[in-house]
Amino acid sequence: MAQPSINESTVSYPGSHADAMNVYVAQPGEPGQYPAIVVVHGATGVSDDMKEVARELAVEGYLAAVPDLYNRVPSPDLSSLE
Repeated sequence: MAQPSINESTVSYPGSHADAMNVYVAQPGEPGQYPAIVVVHGATGVSDDMKEVARELAVEGYLAAVPDLYNRVPSPDLSSLE
């Protein structure tokens, strides 16, 4: 069976302190209105894993948004935890 098409992009929303918040968005490829889910990332930020979760939700018929909650500070260095 063919995989349904999806559209994915990163959009930027203006913040209250002249900064912007990037949001990764994945949604079904067909035009229309879809229920939305906000995917909250873990300590690693907007990782490839979180983007894959959003893509999987888009395949299931949702608009999935992953906001970068570290937009004002750098993502933490978790290399010492490995």
